[in-house]
Amino acid sequence: MKKSARSSSWTGVLALSVLLLYLTPFCAQEDEPGRPIGKISIKGDLIVMELDDGALGKTNLFNLTGRTLRFTPEGSRYRVESGALQWDSDFGPEADHPEVSLHQFAFPFSGKSWTSLLVGTTGSIRFGTSEKDIRPDPYGRTDGGISLGRFDELAEAASTLIDSAPAICVFLKPRMAGPHYVKELPDRVVITWDLTDPFGNLLDFTWFKTVNRFQAELHRDGSIDMSYKEISAKDAIVGIYPAHSGNEKAPAAHFSSLTSKDGPFAVAYESFHYLAVPRPQDLSCTVIKALGDRFDFLAYYSDFRVDNQEASPPSDGPLESNIAGIGPTHHFDPASRCTQGRFQLGFDHPVYVASNEMQDGPPAGAPVGSVHDITFYAHQLAEASPDGNPRPYNYAVGHLGHEVAHRWAAYVSAKINGETISLGPWPHWARGLQAPVAFPYQMPTEASTLRRGLAGQLRWNLYAAP
Repeated sequence: MKKSARSSSWTGVLALSVLLLYLTPFCAQEDEPGRPIGKISIKGDLIVMELDDGALGKTNLFNLTGRTLRFTPEGSRYRVESGALQWDSDFGPEADHPEVSLHQFAFPFSGKSWTSLLVGTTGSIRFGTSEKDIRPDPYGRTDGGISLGRFDELAEAASTLIDSAPAICVFLKPRMAGPHYVKELPDRVVITWDLTDPFGNLLDFTWFKTVNRFQAELHRDGSIDMSYKEISAKDAIVGIYPAHSGNEKAPAAHFSSLTSKDGPFAVAYESFHYLAVPRPQDLSCTVIKALGDRFDFLAYYSDFRVDNQEASPPSDGPLESNIAGIGPTHHFDPASRCTQGRFQLGFDHPVYVASNEMQDGPPAGAPVGSVHDITFYAHQLAEASPDGNPRPYNYAVGHLGHEVAHRWAAYVSAKINGETISLGPWPHWARGLQAPVAFPYQMPTEASTLRRGLAGQLRWNLYAAP
């Protein structure tokens, strides 16, 4: 992000590619007309979009590292105060499942006294639900805590958690992974998380593990301490969400500035987040209004992050059914994207240029990941190159090719003995589908972007599956 010379607000610069398209599964958007949100200029082969001041709101990045938040009950409400870090370095044993049973006291919260609770890997504590009743999150994991939707923006999701089960969000950030520890004492239970951001994958922002150590102490008297020792992540939801009567308001707070004189609050939270996700119709309209309706595909790259947990955006566009035999099931009014029909598909939002996808390859020392990570295939990629060095930008080009293929290959079916069989589930071909190509390629120079994409339809789960 670049600082505006004319004000203290932030502006953004987007670089757009008009030849290649990066798309993940097609994502429905409201079919509302778009509007320009920035100025367009041309620099070489790129279109540069400089966003209007405040077009995507403001960031609110995490600022409680080295601090402890104390929530002190006052009747059914809480006073909140930020103070110097209070940290228990004796974590106790590592927990091997989410459910925690208290044996020495019952913790008062949300009008009840609890002797059991569920601890989520991604930084939350949930009450009133058993482990067997927890549904998997969008990535197929069942960690026991509060789960958000795959593309939920933290800035918006924080205010809706009041409608979930009674919960405490110590540092709720989807896709985090790592151990948590539980230690019960006569007057409190101490829960400590030692987590990393997701790393090494196409959908990630880092190639290496990160450090996120935070702790919650639930006291016998109902007070709650949330302590933040080392935090690499800059976005998460922090707060308390007791059950409410329906008449209570959930005020967004700035915890770093609260004192015991503020409140008391029935529900209090703060959402730490990046800039808002732009509407895809605003992005396409900004380009097309300035340069004309002459683009088939638009891919956006930004020097700032947006409020999304994945580095790779879903797709958006009119996607008209004008190709025989394809027949997509969703489409938008082209006018909402400021096109008369030329523009077909584009990124839902920009790809951050510092994400894994935009790097030429894993840096030296990057750990070898699972079969979903490109680092797992370093040897094979090197063997396929004439000079023994993997070709650069495998994540970016492979993904671009995969998504270009969505335009022509996502809805393919096969007719066998008169029966039509889907090769889905839409918009990806089924895992394990065996479909050899007529003319396979070995070297990168032998493959067009589209051929890579068709092959990538079969390899999609290699990179993107949890």
